Amino acid sequence: MQKQRLVIVISVFAGFLLSSCTPLYLPNTANTPMFTGKGEFQAAVHSGISGVDPQLAYAATDNVGLILNASIPASEESEHKYPFIEMGAGYYNKFSKHAVFEVYGGYGYRSLKTMGSQNYYDEDEYHDVSADLQYSTRFFVQPTIGVTSKIIDVGFTPRFAFVNIVDEYDKQNGLFFEPIITAKVGYKFARLVIQAGASTSFSKDIVFDYQPLMFSVGLQFSLNRQYD
Repeated sequence: MQKQRLVIVISVFAGFLLSSCTPLYLPNTANTPMFTGKGEFQAAVHSGISGVDPQLAYAATDNVGLILNASIPASEESEHKYPFIEMGAGYYNKFSKHAVFEVYGGYGYRSLKTMGSQNYYDEDEYHDVSADLQYSTRFFVQPTIGVTSKIIDVGFTPRFAFVNIVDEYDKQNGLFFEPIITAKVGYKFARLVIQAGASTSFSKDIVFDYQPLMFSVGLQFSLNRQYD
């Protein structure tokens, strides 16, 4: 009987943590194509902390790339049940046989038409405010330096993200730094992608929650990729 009570207490406490600590900003999987040349097309789908993240990328020229990302939350009960859509463009260049540099910038949007809770400290006083969240936006810049080969690609991406969250009362924002490591393992057209990173805010007075960890596993398929 006591064991059953203990299990019930632990379950209720865990459920409370999961429901009360849902972050308002969920950093998605970074789209790091590391193109090898004009005409390359990539399609990928990832699953991780941010949910399910499908991605597309296309090398429009020998130096210009386009990316399109989405993030679909895994839980319908989360306040993040609406998809996040993001697009961007950037520059890439292979500066040696296996080394590549790229930098992308873009804009993302998520509708938040649901009730949400925000909590923060102001002059050592705790506040818990409910608001009708409307939408969030994100501007990002992400340079990547990486190494490519027939079997494995590895890249480091220090992403900078400026996040805006708009509710019925006001507009809140925060600047985030997100160092990310990506490894792609496979052969030619299909690769397993593993990505891990962190998200930290540069804004000391940030009043909304965010997910500090990033991790995802996915599959990437490529067409017209060049191999030396």
